[in-house]
Amino acid sequence: MNQTEISKEENTKEFNSKLSRDIRTPLNTIIGMANLARRNLDDREKADEYLDLVIHTSYHLLDQIEDALNIRNTEDAILHHGNTPFHLRELIDQTETQVLQNLIMHNQQLAVHYDPVYHENLIGDRDNLQKLFFKLLSNVSSNSPDGSTIHFHVRERLQLNLDSSFFDFSISGDTTGIFDDSIIKSLVEILNGTMSSETSGKDGFSFSFSVELLIQNKKLLRQLEKQNHSVKGMTILVAEDNKLNQDIISELMVLENVTIDMADDGLEAVKLFINHKKDYYDAILMDIHMPVMNGYEATDCIRNCTENGGDYIPIIAVTSDALPEDIDEALRHNMNGHMSKPINFENLKEALSFWKNKT
Repeated sequence: MNQTEISKEENTKEFNSKLSRDIRTPLNTIIGMANLARRNLDDREKADEYLDLVIHTSYHLLDQIEDALNIRNTEDAILHHGNTPFHLRELIDQTETQVLQNLIMHNQQLAVHYDPVYHENLIGDRDNLQKLFFKLLSNVSSNSPDGSTIHFHVRERLQLNLDSSFFDFSISGDTTGIFDDSIIKSLVEILNGTMSSETSGKDGFSFSFSVELLIQNKKLLRQLEKQNHSVKGMTILVAEDNKLNQDIISELMVLENVTIDMADDGLEAVKLFINHKKDYYDAILMDIHMPVMNGYEATDCIRNCTENGGDYIPIIAVTSDALPEDIDEALRHNMNGHMSKPINFENLKEALSFWKNKT
């Protein structure tokens, strides 16, 4: 075996080892918290706490898998995240919980400094902000020495007579830099933030960025309540061949007072669409990989049914295909959006309510 083959084999082993750790660590938390939730079904508050952690950790696992497969989530351009009320200190505490196992494994401490912060009840892109916190903290932790301390500084810059403040975040550790910084910088851009500094020296590495966030008040909260992404009263055609996925989406939609017609394949979806009067359906959720007729073919057929409104009905791809080229393919077939599985139901509601409010 030559040197190139040895190096390739070593890289493969290192990649597999890291992937195994990245998947097994959150899976351990998910399984453990699920078991604890089952044992505490009589204690609703405690069971809810465990289930919240299961959900948060599951999304963290999804992030790890996407990073390992080099999948970059470009859905924000199609299914954008809206403003969400949140508590800043709670958000940072939740992120610390996500990286806790990594900190314990490396015998590290996380020191959070609020200097100063005047408002903690805020409105903004909560999910992407937490994802950015997690990326930075886990990255610095993984590349800092065992027994070291990671510092997280938060500072608020007030804007007098305005409903928003600028928040400066800085994360530093005893490492010479961070990896996958393109993902981190992309998240800063999605948040409409600015990277205020990125330094590496004898005292370690520091990454700083600034984001403008709204300050919660009654006026802004009332505005959000009016934009609560309601899907009540909608009638949706769903094309999905997996029985478990059918049950999940049906249960979720029923809870939102949405009427569902379910098709087991693309051909059945087309038949259901043309057998109903114009504008009967408010939107279509289309799986891609289905028997008889796939989602792309079904969409092409429906778009040709102009007498039933097929040329303008919103069609959203809901699929396990998550690569950028998969999103491009959905758009080439005149779909209005793309959402990868597992479904983030709040994002799906936001997308559906967007089209509902446009009609």
